[in-house]
Parts: sequence; C-alpha cells; structure tokens
Amino acid sequence: MEELQQELLRDDCYIPGVRNRDPADYAKSAKVAASGYTHGNEPWKVLNGIARQEQEESNCWEAPIGEQGAEITLTYDGKLVLHQIQLTFDTNLTKEIMPSLTRNVRNRQVKGLPDELVRDYDVRAFREGKEVFCKEIHDNYQRLNRIPLGNVICDTIKVTVHRAYGIHFARIFEIRTY
Repeated sequence: MEELQQELLRDDCYIPGVRNRDPADYAKSAKVAASGYTHGNEPWKVLNGIARQEQEESNCWEAPIGEQGAEITLTYDGKLVLHQIQLTFDTNLTKEIMPSLTRNVRNRQVKGLPDELVRDYDVRAFREGKEVFCKEIHDNYQRLNRIPLGNVICDTIKVTVHRAYGIHFARIFEIRTY
C-alpha cells in the first residue's frame, strides 16, 4: 500500500495525510536555498512532501521574479548520478471549474492558462561549481514537469523561473530528483 501511495504521489495524485516518502527521491536529502521568498512561502517547502495547498498552508515556495529571475537551489552532500528532475508548479487548484452548457456559467470560467503557472524557466546542474547540464523551457503549460537529465553527475541543481502566465512570482510546490 505504501509503495502504491508513493507512486500515485509521484504522478501528482493527492492523498490527504500522505507525504512524499519516496526512497528513490534524492531531493529529500538536499539543502535548499533561494534568491528570495515571500512571507510563509519558504524554500524548504518544496521538500516538505505535500504538493498542494492544504487549508491555510501554502506548501510552496514563492518568490518575486526579478530581472535575473527567481532561483531555487538544491545542494547535495556529495556527487550524485541524476537522470531526472521533477517539478510541480502551481495551477491554482482552488479555482472552481464547472463544465456547463449555460452561457452565464461558461462566461464566469477562467480562460486560458492559470496566472500562477510558471511559463518560462531553466534547470541547471553543477559539479564542483562547473555547469554540466542546462535545459531552458519556454511556454510551459503543465503543472507536472519531468526533465530528463541523462545520467548527469552533479552536486547542485538550480531552477530559475523567468516568467509566469499572469503574476510576477515564481511558485513551485515540489522538486524531486531521481
């Protein structure tokens, strides 16, 4: 049951009361730092095992996007061979969506992608301060992003958010590395 729950969480399923305890996720052992954050949305929350807002708890890192972007960095105690990074962005799951044939109901629905969703970002991996991997993503439209790294040997992962669809903040619920 535990294995199934962890697999469902990895695929962005929400199970109340169950946190990420995936033994294959290296991110849980990383130290996390960021270029900044807003009150109550500290960087460590990307590793707290909950990839959604619960009641009043945001469970995400949020930072203003400046000219250089907003950066969050995971640093490991040694070199690792990583083949994937998984990012879970905010798509504002608190907004109500009601499919309807009624024009008034349809007109109240949010059009397009959520303002909170990260649009442009890049992922970089470093080994002893030297960049060994870089991937730039433009026009992202998904909440769950899995970026293949090959088999990169690194000790640091940095995610830089350059733009969201409608807000000037980076919002990331979870970072996993495998």
